[in-house]
Amino acid sequence: RKKPMAVDDDERPNALAHNIASKGQSAYYYAHNAKARGPVWDGDPTPRLLERQVSMGKPEKERTKITQFSWLDETTKLRIYVPYDGEPTVDLKWTATSFTLALESDDAVRVLAFPALYDTITGASFKNKDDKNMIVVTLKKPPSDTFKWYDLKKDP
Repeated sequence: RKKPMAVDDDERPNALAHNIASKGQSAYYYAHNAKARGPVWDGDPTPRLLERQVSMGKPEKERTKITQFSWLDETTKLRIYVPYDGEPTVDLKWTATSFTLALESDDAVRVLAFPALYDTITGASFKNKDDKNMIVVTLKKPPSDTFKWYDLKKDP
């Protein structure tokens, strides 16, 4: 009678290891073969830092278009009336041929943008009408222009 060779428990193939070795990813027990990927526990329960990552800052707020507004053409200026909810932070940017109004609240940014205005402007400002929950944007026409605007945006 032959004496069996001494084999460590880790090296001895069992039914699970044999099934996985013979059938690969198609093995019934393939999911049981997952190995722990974390650090080896040394028995010390004290919390410690496992890794560091660079923070990407605040997540981007959802940007939506402002679709409800009204406007009025006066002789020397245009007025645009934009209703709002809450207490937004107002940001107005303009050039001679465009303007963008952004209302930023806690959870979103609402934007009214006209990249190509009907005609040129020489200035833009806004007033916050708190009693009516309304932002009034005033676009100043050049002094030489007295004609009526029939639209805010230029046709392509």
